[in-house]
Amino acid sequence: MHIVEESIIITGGTGNLGSELLQMLVDLPCFTGFLSGVGRNQVNLSAPPHAIKSALDQINPPIIINAAAYTNVDQAESEPELADQVNHVAVRAMAEWARDNGKRLIHISTDYVFDGKKGAPYTPQDSTCPINAYGKSKALGEEAIMAVYPERSTIIRTSWLYGQKQTGFVWFVINAAQAARNHALYPNKCSKPDPIKVAHDQTGTPTCVSDLCSVIIDVLQHPVYGIVHGCATGQTTRYEQALLLCQAMTVPPDFMVPQATADFNFAAPRPANTAMETSFESMPGWDGGLRAFCSYNDLHNAKRPDALESKLSPVST
Repeated sequence: MHIVEESIIITGGTGNLGSELLQMLVDLPCFTGFLSGVGRNQVNLSAPPHAIKSALDQINPPIIINAAAYTNVDQAESEPELADQVNHVAVRAMAEWARDNGKRLIHISTDYVFDGKKGAPYTPQDSTCPINAYGKSKALGEEAIMAVYPERSTIIRTSWLYGQKQTGFVWFVINAAQAARNHALYPNKCSKPDPIKVAHDQTGTPTCVSDLCSVIIDVLQHPVYGIVHGCATGQTTRYEQALLLCQAMTVPPDFMVPQATADFNFAAPRPANTAMETSFESMPGWDGGLRAFCSYNDLHNAKRPDALESKLSPVST
């Protein structure tokens, strides 16, 4: 990809958040021609700090939006050094470069910097206390930014993110629901899917990528520095979130089995309740955001026989 000199860069520009953010910004005339989504071949966050700074010197961006991260929560338990490099060491290098060159830094962080024991929604002022390697690396990245360059840095914490990239929990449930519906409609063509297990005791604030992008754009246009929470409003459990998806898709939820988090045997411990208070009044409720997402993706019409017939071949049952 050709990078325009002195363009705003989005690290992780091909990821779940970065790709949508890049597209939304391209559609705004005030940003056209001043954007670049960069991948590892341009700014490699697993490289030494001096290499990261050298890459930034070549681009000389007025604003860095760091949407890249090591996000595999369970794998981080066996790769804590790599998680720390990407989520902490590289972030410190970006903050130092931004400070030394008088530029802005917008960094995306996570609700997993908290231990989930507060019993009420977390605010930006609450102390961090992560309980797994991923959360620790993200918390250290936040601390590095605030120690190095709080004057022109914005840390945006978000949670339970879902978007157009068909990955993560929401798309896991969507695909399972579609499989269950396909079997109900075409039992001779579609085999009955295995039930899926969904945690009933993890609470958080699901947030749509497009809504987080709107927050980032707002921060770009109206700078605010320090730590803010860019999440939806309200809170729910994973199971309740999955039930709402089923409702929006008009699929009975009998393919789901509620289960305690402890029974999943995750490599990394999960915080029980990381619901956060949003810093942005424009953010929708988590349920409204999820319904809008389902409507935008026409998920309630995924059962249309004409669309289904063109994709199916007979299977044995």
